[in-house]
Amino acid sequence: MRAIITGFIFLALTCQASATCDQLEHLAATLRSNILSGIETVPPDEAQYIDREIDAALKQGNYNARYDLVSKRPYFHAHQVHKRSEVVVAHLEKEKAESQAHKLIEAWDAFRGLEQAVSDYISFDSKRSNRMLSNADAMKLRFNMKKSKSLLVYALRCFVSEMQDKIVAGQSGSFKAN
Repeated sequence: MRAIITGFIFLALTCQASATCDQLEHLAATLRSNILSGIETVPPDEAQYIDREIDAALKQGNYNARYDLVSKRPYFHAHQVHKRSEVVVAHLEKEKAESQAHKLIEAWDAFRGLEQAVSDYISFDSKRSNRMLSNADAMKLRFNMKKSKSLLVYALRCFVSEMQDKIVAGQSGSFKAN
């Protein structure tokens, strides 16, 4: 609970200082530390195999059967969480984005995939005989996903508020969406 309060205080202060970029860096760090820390590491050769099989399934038009096979591999769901989180973090840390708004919108869009991947991982893990997550760990992971989503929503609201303030102040002609 303390982490959430600290996160919101940090965001509130940076929002008032017009530093949405700092919020995004904070959110990227939060995703890395609070989400990925609970997910097992996927061996690189297994990750490459999973990616190759998914690509081959798409190219062959045999997506359902081949995808079903690869999705039953022990590291499949962990790999999906890692991949989806990398996409979200990449959008948050993108240096050459067209604008701050684009970063936030693309991160939000990618976050929806991360939510599904984490949900699938928790469900898969709960059915394994040798679980990686205890019930408490699974609950903490769900909580951290909700916290991360709240931080991203807050960053979006903060950005919109900053944009509105600039428009109201008559700076709309010189406003750049960072």
